[in-house]
Amino acid sequence: MRERCADAMSIFGKYGAPNLFITFMANPKWPEITENLRPSEYTTDRPDLLVRVFNLKLKSVMDDLTVHGVLGKSIAHVYTIEFQKCRLPHAHILIVLRSDDKFSASEHIDKCVCAEIPSSIENPRMHEIVTKCLMHGPCGIENPGAPCMEAGQCKKIFPREFRTETTMNMSGYPLYRRRPGDTAFVRGREMDNRFVAPYSPYLLPKYNAHISVEVCTSLRAVKYIYKGFDCSNMILTAGQVQYNEIANYIDARYVSAPEAMWRLLGNTRMTDLMQ
Repeated sequence: MRERCADAMSIFGKYGAPNLFITFMANPKWPEITENLRPSEYTTDRPDLLVRVFNLKLKSVMDDLTVHGVLGKSIAHVYTIEFQKCRLPHAHILIVLRSDDKFSASEHIDKCVCAEIPSSIENPRMHEIVTKCLMHGPCGIENPGAPCMEAGQCKKIFPREFRTETTMNMSGYPLYRRRPGDTAFVRGREMDNRFVAPYSPYLLPKYNAHISVEVCTSLRAVKYIYKGFDCSNMILTAGQVQYNEIANYIDARYVSAPEAMWRLLGNTRMTDLMQ
């Protein structure tokens, strides 16, 4: 992992900081999965099916981004594949665009990235996908017990502020346009544009999954995608007796069923770099 991170930094040192930070997550309700389940089976029963479909979808996403240039002509890219503890595989993708396609104006960003709830009347399919896959929370004051809350604040900085136009800020990420008015009833709460993760209006309906798209100008994204693997802390006990091995705790690598299947199918490389 450290070697891959060093390689990535070398690429960005030559071509410049990444311009797009994309997260693509598997959708267990993809028809390619659900239509091939046997009677009484669930997606969790078929990690082989899940990772096969995800791998094919990921190749299609990378083809759109790096070959067809749907968000701009790519001159270098890096991606890593991770497996959450909830068993869903996802990819973090960094793209460096050529000079002519870099995001230098808010109007250019608004054409490629959106952070608002689509109209349920004008675009019902997009509305359904955004409300199911791209809404964060609820968290904050309305739900202080949410998993993302830490010391009374959301770690993902939601809910965001309403804005009438997109502006760049000093942290390397834009402040996307989030106009008040549009709401949706999600997970038992009424939520508005402040809770929407930014997405591509082209990629989202095509892949029907959580595929967030961030415009970035900072190398901090490299550190995030190479943060390492998930781990579990375990304590061994037998009745009332506690084993005193390695200070009673073992730092263990967490390997979910989809990750194990990913490797069994020969997809051993968890990172990829291209220039």
